[in-house]
Amino acid sequence: MSIDKKKSRKAKAASSAPVSTKKLSRKQQKELKAAVKKAKRDDGVPRTAQQSIPFQRMFPDGICRVTDRYYTKTIQFQDINYQLAQQEDKTAIFEEWCSFLNFFDSSIHFELSFMNMSTDADAFEKSIRIPYQNDGFDDVRAEYGMMLRQQLQKGNNGLTKTKYLTFGIEADSMKQAKPRLDHIEVDLMNDIYQITKGNRVMFGSPVDLNWHNSILYGYGYRCSGDMVIENSQMEVLVPSGTPVLSVMDGQVVRIASGVITLKNEKGYTVKIGGCTNFAVPVGTEVTKGQPIAQIGSAGKMTLSFSYRNNSFNPYFYLNVGSILDSVEVEATGKAAQLIAKAEQYLGTPYVWGGYSPSGFDCSGFVSYVVNNCGAGFSFGRLTAESWRRQCSIISASQARPGDLIFFQGTYNTSGASHVGIYLGDGKMVHCGNPVKISCINTAYWQQHFYCYGRIPGM
Repeated sequence: MSIDKKKSRKAKAASSAPVSTKKLSRKQQKELKAAVKKAKRDDGVPRTAQQSIPFQRMFPDGICRVTDRYYTKTIQFQDINYQLAQQEDKTAIFEEWCSFLNFFDSSIHFELSFMNMSTDADAFEKSIRIPYQNDGFDDVRAEYGMMLRQQLQKGNNGLTKTKYLTFGIEADSMKQAKPRLDHIEVDLMNDIYQITKGNRVMFGSPVDLNWHNSILYGYGYRCSGDMVIENSQMEVLVPSGTPVLSVMDGQVVRIASGVITLKNEKGYTVKIGGCTNFAVPVGTEVTKGQPIAQIGSAGKMTLSFSYRNNSFNPYFYLNVGSILDSVEVEATGKAAQLIAKAEQYLGTPYVWGGYSPSGFDCSGFVSYVVNNCGAGFSFGRLTAESWRRQCSIISASQARPGDLIFFQGTYNTSGASHVGIYLGDGKMVHCGNPVKISCINTAYWQQHFYCYGRIPGM
């Protein structure tokens, strides 16, 4: 045997022999054993049931921590209206769907899940059957049950369809992720309802405006001083003189005290208040979309909706328009420069702590716009509460375009928690998700309103 072959065998034997730990210190031996144990544990094969779950923790409010820096939330939605809608409504739904997809910027990951399962027709029909109660409304239950069965036959092709939308963001902690995920969820649920239309495919809008964000008081309850009172109608801010339209084919059955009442043969009744200059008398047959009056000088419209004398929320039946994305603003000087700069960034995505055109948070947006509008301001990057302290606090009657508007309690922090730029006429431009124009008279913003402030030198 040659010397080279002997050396090769010796080397091979040495390489395959166990590594001696005699020359290692006790600390080094301990580190080596820990490394070997970790390597065996991290081979990708789950050792426990917990390790087989593809996320770290599910919180009670539905937020899921997938990894140390990735958090998600899932919402369920249903819709069979598209295939049952008229062609005009289908076009509108499709356009809303395109806008909905554009809602997701690069900082939001999303996934749509559709689950189709075979339906046991008899079992499903039993699940939607409404038991009779012999209370005078069984004919309503029978009619509604028939509508459900017809939709079942038309809309599901023998399948039970469940739809989910999962959205996720990167964040350093649950505290940072939660307010943004909650904000995204609110916007998404609103957008989904705008797309699916729900019961709104049956009724039109009382005004040819996007009045969704101008709701002053919603249906159900409202605050009056220290009291909470029942509210069977909605109150909406609408410019004086706006034409009022019939929301359905039916008949004018009453006009009194600025309220016009419409009713159709199916038993639906809609009352539109705050009207003047009525264009049709009592007894007139009207069609959906026909002008019937004008909004009065108070600039407010009330809406109530009922079916066979049972009151329902008008919001879920009448077409409410869509989110505001533009508004005419009367401003001059530095205020005009500030607002013009702010509107350049409409649609810019929300980014926690963001302070650049690639992404803003609410105070980062205001800080960037003020400092870069060309009006000579230089305040640096401030928080919402710091902006409040910089400003001169003014009353609502003194507020003018270019002033700042502050809110509190939109998430858990002291002082001002949100800030926007007031545009006048009850509107503001702010970084929600994304940067957008919103009406400040909605129930949400009125609940969290803090104060107005004027920037020094404005």
